[in-house]
Amino acid sequence: LLIQSKLVDYIAMDIKHILNFDKYNSAVGNTINLAVFSKILESINLIEKSGVNYTFRTTVVKGLHSSSEISALHMRCGKHYAIQNYNPEIILNNNCKFERFTDTEFEQLLLEYLN
Repeated sequence: LLIQSKLVDYIAMDIKHILNFDKYNSAVGNTINLAVFSKILESINLIEKSGVNYTFRTTVVKGLHSSSEISALHMRCGKHYAIQNYNPEIILNNNCKFERFTDTEFEQLLLEYLN
């Protein structure tokens, strides 16, 4: 309704992992079911067809995301895709033991996904 009413001029959506249910569910702590995953895919399609400028982004985590997975997401989303390195100081779940890529590793990941 907001998009149809032209009340939105930009959309940003986090994509947690490649668009494969098992990988995605694992990345979010096994907290979604196929119905929720279907809604995520539906949201992506809605945004892509909205005519509104948008960005899909992934916060990359060492040991969770590989360069080939990031490249696959980049190929899927094209110029509308961005990655950001995990920041352990900004967390929503204290039970997670995530690790950020070093600056050098993150730069390498950026180079690989951009090529």
